[in-house]
Amino acid sequence: MESLPFSISDVYEGLAEVEGTARCEDDVLILEFQTHDSLVGLLKSKVKTIHLPLHALAAIHFQQQLFTACVTLRVHSMSLVQDIPGSCQGEVRLHVARKHRKVAHAFVIELGLRRAEQQLRRLDEEAMQQLEQQLKRLDKEAMQQLEVPEDEGSH
Repeated sequence: MESLPFSISDVYEGLAEVEGTARCEDDVLILEFQTHDSLVGLLKSKVKTIHLPLHALAAIHFQQQLFTACVTLRVHSMSLVQDIPGSCQGEVRLHVARKHRKVAHAFVIELGLRRAEQQLRRLDEEAMQQLEQQLKRLDKEAMQQLEVPEDEGSH
């Protein structure tokens, strides 16, 4: 999957902007970003990295309008995105440049597929565990029925 360049504008009351990339490795969405002042552009923060497990994503949407496009991430716990400037109520809006719109659309589709695959694997594992528990219970019941008490066997 190709990484997605993004920006977050109007951070810190319009005094800063964020630029970064998003990529997915295994079952984790990785956001790397750097904050810089929007006045001169000389002040920059260190690159920060946020790891979001795919199961922590409540929703991911791609919105395209005439002049803008953005990917919206919503997580189950606000604490996961508290260090991302511009996050609000567990939601982050990643603005995407026009030239990266196709990448953004494909990125969102791929993330959706990976989330679905992860949920299917989890459901498969749960079903297998339940099946194993039922088999153990049935085996135990069958063994108990096969056991003949000594009093009944001597008659």
